[in-house]
Amino acid sequence: MRVPVKLIADLVNFRLPSVSDLTDSIGSKLGEVDNVIDLAQKYQDAVIVKVIECHKIDQSDHLNLCLVDDNHFFSNVDRTTSGFIQVVCGASNVKPGLLTVWLPPNTIVPNTFEGKQFKLSSKVLMNNMSHGMLASLKELDISDNHDGIIELSNDHQPGDKFAEKYGLNDQVIVIENKMFTHRPDCFGVLGVAREVSGILNQPFISPDWYKNTDHLLETETTNPDLVIDNQIPDLVPVFKAIIIDNVTIKPSPLWLQIELQKLGVRPISNVVDITNYIMFLTGQPLHAYDYNKLKQKSKNDIAELIVRKSVSNEALTLLNGKVLKLDDEAIVIATSNGIAGLGGVMGGLETIVDQTTTKIVLEAATFDMYSIRKTSMKYGLFSDAVTRYTKGQSPFQIDFVLSYATKMIHDIISGCNFNKIISAKSKDLSSNSDIDLSTEDINRLLGSQLSTDDVGRILSNVEFEVEFKNDILKIRSPYWRTDICIKEDIIEEVGRLYGYDLIDKKSLVRSIKPINKNQEFEINNQIRSFMVARGASELLNYSFVSQKLISNFKQNIADAYRVTNATSPDFEYYRLGLTASLLDKVHSNIKLGFDRFVIYELGRIHSKKLGLNNSAGDVPNYSRRFSMVYAMNDKISKGIVGSSYFWAKKYLDDLFKLYNLKVEYRDITSANLIFKDDIKAYDSGRSASIYLYGQCYGLIGEYEGSVEKAFKLPKFAVGFELDMAIFNNHELISDYRAISKFPAIYRDLCFNIDCSTSYSELFNELRSCIDHNINQTTDYSLVPLDIFSKNLNGQKHVTFRLQISDQQQTLNDQLVNQIVDQISADILSNIGAQLI
Repeated sequence: MRVPVKLIADLVNFRLPSVSDLTDSIGSKLGEVDNVIDLAQKYQDAVIVKVIECHKIDQSDHLNLCLVDDNHFFSNVDRTTSGFIQVVCGASNVKPGLLTVWLPPNTIVPNTFEGKQFKLSSKVLMNNMSHGMLASLKELDISDNHDGIIELSNDHQPGDKFAEKYGLNDQVIVIENKMFTHRPDCFGVLGVAREVSGILNQPFISPDWYKNTDHLLETETTNPDLVIDNQIPDLVPVFKAIIIDNVTIKPSPLWLQIELQKLGVRPISNVVDITNYIMFLTGQPLHAYDYNKLKQKSKNDIAELIVRKSVSNEALTLLNGKVLKLDDEAIVIATSNGIAGLGGVMGGLETIVDQTTTKIVLEAATFDMYSIRKTSMKYGLFSDAVTRYTKGQSPFQIDFVLSYATKMIHDIISGCNFNKIISAKSKDLSSNSDIDLSTEDINRLLGSQLSTDDVGRILSNVEFEVEFKNDILKIRSPYWRTDICIKEDIIEEVGRLYGYDLIDKKSLVRSIKPINKNQEFEINNQIRSFMVARGASELLNYSFVSQKLISNFKQNIADAYRVTNATSPDFEYYRLGLTASLLDKVHSNIKLGFDRFVIYELGRIHSKKLGLNNSAGDVPNYSRRFSMVYAMNDKISKGIVGSSYFWAKKYLDDLFKLYNLKVEYRDITSANLIFKDDIKAYDSGRSASIYLYGQCYGLIGEYEGSVEKAFKLPKFAVGFELDMAIFNNHELISDYRAISKFPAIYRDLCFNIDCSTSYSELFNELRSCIDHNINQTTDYSLVPLDIFSKNLNGQKHVTFRLQISDQQQTLNDQLVNQIVDQISADILSNIGAQLI
């Protein structure tokens, strides 16, 4: 961002400090200063002269021998007897009586000042001595115009310094753009001047045309000469335009060209230069269309501006000649027969304002900053308009800026005329609301000792509206400060403008009392330790996944939140679970030679089923999950007997035992709403839902055939997904029991039971009966051995191995038989399972 010091001085109502002090203040309270360009040094020797005589040089088709009068300003040069300076000039417009700019010998030509410098001298050209040169706009580094030497008005006298007369004895402060990322108002010199006033503790008053509604043009919604149709007001909240007739396109006045040069912009033509100047002054981009060219691209002999989304593969030729094939996401300004420009990014070549233009349509609008950024990044287009629109320009400045632009065009282009501003359909916009804040709150957060008057003055200096009511300040930010939303934004402004370096430094006082441990963090670490001790590897997958991954796991894509600005289709949706991400890594790891492995992940998932968190601003709720997958190469798993389901269940049983959780494994179809869709990904005969206290917390089992095919899984692949809420309010059991020094006794228990009774129901009941019939000093483990149901007429045999020991004695067969008999009686009575 280039900021001319003279332009700041014109906007403020006090004397600025030295440039070095000014840059120090800007650097400490506003933004990093990259550089200071000294234009005064660049143009120090440029002198206004008058051409006295001008004669063609013999044997030359374009060179002229000129005598110029510098009023004896420059002393170190040979002169004619009449006191004039001899200069050879090849410009076609040189003539006697012309006031122009002369660059004396030993002067650096301005357009080479910042690169490879070219120094002028006195030398012989075509047998004539020439001292220095008469300069064109290009050589003066004002524009690219090299058609002839610069022509000045008769308001000047020979010997006047060109830099003093045209404001080039100036310095330009270059501020790093990134410092203003959240300050759209500072992408205009007007905003920077306001900030300079604030940091120097001086009041700033915006120009009347930027605040006073008396200067605004009237607005209408219809006009017989122009149709405006805003079809996407959500993306284009404000879109306005005005028709200006009897326009003559020609170079801008020299003062405007020079102002643009100081701002780092090359002049083009009067209309375009005015729109660029106002954009750099206020931060609001403008765009001018040739009315007649718009009319030719429209229907019914009426010019049109239609704001809409682009159609896939729609073509547009930009001002820079680049041809784009658009997708269906870009904002375009169109007519009935094609596109006139890429909204907020760049205009189209077919409606460009050029030397043939006599009537223009001047547009001012506000575009969705995220849409503009997406379009800019997709097509590699980075313009000054994009820089400003992607920062969120205030829509409330459009009427002021458009009215001022119209006034400038009227003042610079004589004879033009205009009517009312035409407004398209707009989105309802709310202005900045009042923020109530106490001085005590400000001082407490900043560590300052400011009074209420101090705070009011600091904020009023940058045109905040402040009302006092006791110790409470009612503060309203100005319309251009779109970044002010909450109390903390106000406090930050006060601290920055007051100066953080002026706040007393105090050592932080802090209690040494230990803080409460974060339960979520602790449980995650405990589970990691548990899994690592059992040879598992933790994965960290992206929270965003593709639609294909969700579909492969048979989840409902309608339940997933879609990311509108996804960097890739592979990261377009929030994932609905962790298991699909783990399964996606199984095949690749087996291909790499890992024949047998356990992988797990601890993470968060987002689903529309979880609803929104209203207290946090309607953001999506999330669920903490723990997922594991156990996979084995087909060559290795051939020798494995039994279902892989129990291999995964062993991990869960051991984990739940550490937390003393008495979970139940029920039929998988009984899962609750959150896990309901995931059921389709599991083999219903080899899976279960996990319950605690009557609530479902997850699923465990082997995967359905189409899921195995989609993820290229081996035959041995099993896993579970668990809602981490199951561990809430449960702590890891930290008391350890020594292994009994007395021998254990083993019993194989085979039960005959109806096939309609699930394994989990039998297992849970058996465990309950054992707990009921043993002492506190007795330890046991229960391991499933076999399930057999062939040719048993609707019955099945389920065999468990019971290992039992005691901490205080050696158990004998008689005592163990008594326990087994009591268990047998209880389980037969409770669920009809008969011990055989």
